[in-house]
Amino acid sequence: MAQSYSMDSATAPIQTNPEIRTRIQPYRTVDNVIDGVVLTFANVTERVNAIAAQESSLIAQAIVDAVSSPLLALDGQLKVISANQAFYASFGGEPSLTVGRAIFEITDQRWDVPGVHAFLETPWQAGPGPELRQADVSLRGDGARPFKLDARRVARKPGDRQVLLLSISPAQAAATSGEGPALAR
Repeated sequence: MAQSYSMDSATAPIQTNPEIRTRIQPYRTVDNVIDGVVLTFANVTERVNAIAAQESSLIAQAIVDAVSSPLLALDGQLKVISANQAFYASFGGEPSLTVGRAIFEITDQRWDVPGVHAFLETPWQAGPGPELRQADVSLRGDGARPFKLDARRVARKPGDRQVLLLSISPAQAAATSGEGPALAR
């Protein structure tokens, strides 16, 4: 009498380029005799991607810190994602009191001025491409010392988290003499 064996099949979504870790180990009996082999396959794609993302994040932070002028990375709600050391040296504060908070709340609310609101809250152009904006503003607590703000939206795919890079530098002398753009206060 012939025996028949059947095996149920399961379907799974096919991933492009999954990272698979394979282990081959001997199967040993209770008497410590090798009686076969055990093959295990583990999909480690998520772990590999997480490590790559962490490495990318560290590299991005190193690039931000290498910039000599104050630099902020803001999300779509204008909350600070990252600030470089030049920002903390120029405006004070510390990462635990800056990262994750709205720009208008950090460094004793020095950024909570109408000019900065108008500059950052004006809608950006539609589409994924980069857009550069510039403005001269005076911050609360800095007297009449004007700053030049350069903002660039990082080009990302639709659906990704929006990132806005904000570079801060002293405004040129032309702006303070009335020859340049008007200061937004």
